[in-house]
Amino acid sequence: MVCSSAVLVLASGTAIAEPSGAKKAAAEALFQEGADLVGAGDVAKGCQKFAASQQLDPALGTLLRLADCRDREGKTASAWALFMEAAALAGQRAETQRQELAKQRAADLAARLSKVVLKLPDDFPEDATVELNGLSIPRASWSSPLPVDPGKTRLAVRAAGFHTWRHTFDRLLEVYARAGADASVLA
Repeated sequence: MVCSSAVLVLASGTAIAEPSGAKKAAAEALFQEGADLVGAGDVAKGCQKFAASQQLDPALGTLLRLADCRDREGKTASAWALFMEAAALAGQRAETQRQELAKQRAADLAARLSKVVLKLPDDFPEDATVELNGLSIPRASWSSPLPVDPGKTRLAVRAAGFHTWRHTFDRLLEVYARAGADASVLA
């Protein structure tokens, strides 16, 4: 009876370790496929593969490649955020060369970032919520410049007693929004 219990423990220990190896193998295959796709000029599909690889097995190298890929796609805010994350992670790991590379790339992108500033009236409803590209924006961030990827930007404003206001902009500098009212874009 003791022998069969020991075998079960060993078997379950082996079964637990296998998915981790399988995830690492899948992540590596996705990484290689992403590199091949980017090398062949299919940047969008390459970025998807790098993102999937990073989700399965987060790694600094994959994060850097994904950031570079987003930059090549023209998604400057996404690339900047990923390079900032990579710089922090490299700093924690004392990988100074990668940290400096990530910091430099982030700094280069910072000069090209598109930003949105939400300016809302003082009497804006307390229960109001604002979503930018599907992400809820905390009230404390409403008047701060928020980096966004170039292209279409979706804004939704909700408050009790008002109709939900939604608008998609091709170019945003500043948005003045009031629940139930129109918003205008300043050029």
